[in-house]
Amino acid sequence: MTLERSSESIALPTTRSTRFNIQADSSYRAASIFQATANVSHGFQFNGGQPSPLDLPGCSNTSIQGVNDRGDVVGICNAGSSSAGSFKYTPATGALVPVAARGAVFTSVSAINNAGQIVGSYLDASNKFHGFLLSGGNSTTIDPKGSVFTALFGINNEGQIVGEYEDSQTASQGVSHGLLAAGPQLVDPVPDVLAGPSVANNTLLQSLGLFGRVVDGVATDGVTQVLVRIPANHVGDQFTITLLNDAQQVSVSPDADGALGNPGDTGLTQAKPTVTAIGVTAPGNSQAPLAFAIYRAPVDFARRNPDGSFQNGIRSFASSGAGWEVAASGTPVAGPPNVQTDNQLACRSVSVQIQDSTSGATSTLPI
Repeated sequence: MTLERSSESIALPTTRSTRFNIQADSSYRAASIFQATANVSHGFQFNGGQPSPLDLPGCSNTSIQGVNDRGDVVGICNAGSSSAGSFKYTPATGALVPVAARGAVFTSVSAINNAGQIVGSYLDASNKFHGFLLSGGNSTTIDPKGSVFTALFGINNEGQIVGEYEDSQTASQGVSHGLLAAGPQLVDPVPDVLAGPSVANNTLLQSLGLFGRVVDGVATDGVTQVLVRIPANHVGDQFTITLLNDAQQVSVSPDADGALGNPGDTGLTQAKPTVTAIGVTAPGNSQAPLAFAIYRAPVDFARRNPDGSFQNGIRSFASSGAGWEVAASGTPVAGPPNVQTDNQLACRSVSVQIQDSTSGATSTLPI
């Protein structure tokens, strides 16, 4: 059996049926194939254009749902007579991590981006489906207002999420709505979100808050500032923003880890500010509830001990190579930690933990 795309033809593993369920990224890095006769689903991946099996240890059925550019794979595994469960698998390290949304009795993953953020759906104890985002080991429920059913299908490298939902009026008619959402983002304020040389305050962000370029991190120069943009449910919602160092502890050093503050603050020295969502003008003159914080970069990347030697740094949240894999509990699991002295690391992980003061839900944004 072959899979054809334009003039390209790729030979697939031997099958017992012509019925397929294929999930793959644009470069055909990984996919799953369903054999109807045997009632077995197998995964496979392409290395150098050649397919090879990707059946996970202990899984009688492997269904690959998503893969990112680093080779991280997410999907669903059925282990014999036991119920199916979702997983994240990193072929580079062999790390296999269960994925479970908070409050779920069943979790179904759909996609993973290059930052390692995972989206999908989960079933709760009341038999209701919700969407979820797993970021930095923290699970956040994503349900549009009025939703009685939510399913998330994809997330891109800018953190934009797509899916569908049903409300009480449309569910009985079998009609669903499209959904476009975004998790917390780091935004470069230059040049669109500035007031002179400074980042705009909340008053200006009411009109400028949807502008700016989404970025993955920041250089360590003690000066650079980025905007932390946080989607909210309502204007007035409050969030506690906590700066975590590379050991996932609350930062006590603005010089080593950077610092946080509210838009308009003249000095950024806080590790745990509270921010409030404002109404930001969106297309069609609608109001999007968003909260904002400012992150200022550390003074220097390499931290020294009193004797002049360099401190050990940890590169966590890595999606491939020797980085930590982070389970749904937030606990680093399988795969050796990448711990080296700061002067040997290409990057060091600092993150912002965002907690909704009303629901208690948390998400983590690596910087």
